[in-house]
Amino acid sequence: MKVIFCEECGGKNIVADEQLEHIDNKPLGCQICGNIISQETIIPHLRSTEPINTLHYHLLLIDDDFAHLQLMKTTLEKEYTVSIASTGVHGLELAAERKPDLILLDLNMPGMDGYEVCKRLKENSVTRKITVIFVSARDDKDDEYRGFTLGAVDYINKPINLQILNARITAQLRLKQLVDQQKKQSDSLIHSLHQDNIQIEQELERLQQEKTNLFALLDFVQDRVIIEDAETRILWAN
Repeated sequence: MKVIFCEECGGKNIVADEQLEHIDNKPLGCQICGNIISQETIIPHLRSTEPINTLHYHLLLIDDDFAHLQLMKTTLEKEYTVSIASTGVHGLELAAERKPDLILLDLNMPGMDGYEVCKRLKENSVTRKITVIFVSARDDKDDEYRGFTLGAVDYINKPINLQILNARITAQLRLKQLVDQQKKQSDSLIHSLHQDNIQIEQELERLQQEKTNLFALLDFVQDRVIIEDAETRILWAN
């Protein structure tokens, strides 16, 4: 199964691999709006990995344009849990409180702009690891560069193309999923090694106790007892 987002409505389509194999003979229509999805959208998915489950991911949208904020929320909450904030200060509060998986952050906001919000997110140990994508109507390479230096992972220009937005969010969440899986595997391996060490220590302690008991028993033997190694060196004698 693959997830393909419609470039017209942004809707998520779950498509069987068998259907993609015969896509040349039967066009793929969006399950939401009926739009025929273009080959340019489908081709990258023919060799893609299994889709991630977006339902449990939490997005935070920070933007002072309330109309744009509501439009984004309506579009994205079909697939994600979505929180919104219309000021940088409120956005920082929600980020620390709810710890979203990804933040879509507007650059131009009165008072505290997106740069300052991102800077404070990365300075706070609670929010430092949250993925940040800048969203801006300004198409300036210097703005984009500055955003990356502050810790953002992507930069999307307004007006937003829904297909590009969904693709970039999915790419970042897939990366987060892989990192989380690797961390889980690493933690599991560390736990397993810790348990092995405990078992080894317990076995060594048991063997040491048996050795102590054996030597204590041999001390009561009337006959002479000598324990030698392979080279006839005396290791113990009663």
